Amino acid sequence: SRRQRQMCIRDSYIFEYGKNKGGYSVKLSQVANASITTRMIGKGGSINLPKDYVSPDSPKRLNLGNEILEKNVDKYGKITGVYINENIYPRLINKTVQAVEVPVDPQTAASWKIKLDIPFNLADYYADNEIPLVKFQTGDLTGSEFEIVENSWNNTDKTLSIIVQDQDGYVLPNKDRQPRVGDVFVLLNIYMPKSYVDEATEELKKATQDELNRKSVPQYAPTLIADGRYIKKNNINLSIGDGITVKIGSNSLATRIIGITKSSSSNEINYDLGDQILYSYDTKTNNTLERIQTTLKQLINIDDIKRLFYNLINGWYPKWFDQKLHKDCLLYTSDAAD
Repeated sequence: SRRQRQMCIRDSYIFEYGKNKGGYSVKLSQVANASITTRMIGKGGSINLPKDYVSPDSPKRLNLGNEILEKNVDKYGKITGVYINENIYPRLINKTVQAVEVPVDPQTAASWKIKLDIPFNLADYYADNEIPLVKFQTGDLTGSEFEIVENSWNNTDKTLSIIVQDQDGYVLPNKDRQPRVGDVFVLLNIYMPKSYVDEATEELKKATQDELNRKSVPQYAPTLIADGRYIKKNNINLSIGDGITVKIGSNSLATRIIGITKSSSSNEINYDLGDQILYSYDTKTNNTLERIQTTLKQLINIDDIKRLFYNLINGWYPKWFDQKLHKDCLLYTSDAAD
């Protein structure tokens, strides 16, 4: 449908080799510019590392020490690459707000007191010359960071106070957008205890191994030479950015069109296809709605709302007439951030 193409998701069109199946040629071809890596160095983020943490980087990064992961060296030789994931660093995972003390007047309050699920004495782990922060990962304040009031941590009842943000009279938290019980949070600018460093290191090692597994073999993408008569007979109208499914043997691969070349001397149509799997329609729609809702929560006045929808309309609709891909159509793999 028109709505589906505008969202850049997978259509129901399926192509495979054979008569009345749409494909003159459907196969997997090696991606020419995808280099093989057989040795991978893993690096994580630069946040929350202990003061004495050893790292060859400046600023320091989470790393695997002297360990370099290897795979298929015997087949392709020693080809070294570096995998960096900024989202992997020592941190609390799935810890939540336990209680919130709402100020009498949220509009004029200087701070909010909250109880957090922190299983160690925070006062022992403040980083030198850094301002400790609470960053919310879910809830009304998703993505917002708040400074911790100095000396406000109480290790007995696990409470602390966060400083209210004031941007030209718009304060956070406020009566509408505030921390709530169950909100997930992380701490930033903290010397995290060793056990959390060890957990992050294992997480980094697994992510690095996954990346090596992917890159230590030749990369392949589906190619399609379609029958123009089949396209016309079935009233199929495909454009750059549209999603299709190609069947190769028993495998069905969701992909997208990144180029179209029509033969002037035959009925063949050559579709250049991307090797990245697309979002399902429901997932893409839900992700888009969640992004809009999060953005709307951060808006202050009606002018901002008008700008948002102006950008959304002009960022999607006209580009499809020019057969340009919207940047949000791509699904990034392990190089993406959380």
